[in-house]
Amino acid sequence: MVAANLDQVVVVAALADPPFRPGFVDRVLSQAEHAGIPARLVLNKVDLGEASEAESILKDYAHAGYPGHGLNARSGDGLESVRHACQARRSLLIGHSGVGKSTMLNALIPGADQLAGEVNTKTGRGKHTTTARS
Repeated sequence: MVAANLDQVVVVAALADPPFRPGFVDRVLSQAEHAGIPARLVLNKVDLGEASEAESILKDYAHAGYPGHGLNARSGDGLESVRHACQARRSLLIGHSGVGKSTMLNALIPGADQLAGEVNTKTGRGKHTTTARS
C-alpha cells in the first residue's frame, strides 16, 4: 500500500449482496496500520440485513480502533457521516466488487458519474464495473 499523499484508507464492505467478508477487511486494515495510514470501515447495504448484525460489526471494529459507518448508499441513509469523515481528505476507497463503492461515490460527489453495476445473481459477486482514480 502506497502512503504518499494519502490521508486515509476507507474500506467499503457490504453487509449483504455480496456478504460481509471480515478476512478481506482485516487484511486491508492491517496493511493500512502497517503503513501508518488511518483507516475506517464503511459498511454499505445495511438495509439488506439485520440492524443488530450491522451494529455488531461496526462496534467490533470501533473497539479495535477503527471508526465505522453504516450506510445505504442508494437511499442516502448514513451518507452525511461518511461525507464528513472524507471531507478535505485524500481517501483511498477499497473493497470487493459489488459492495457499492461507485454508488457511494455518486452519492457523495454530484457529477461523479461512476458506472454502478449489479451483483451477479449466480455467483453473488460484483461484476468489476469500475476501476478508476481521481
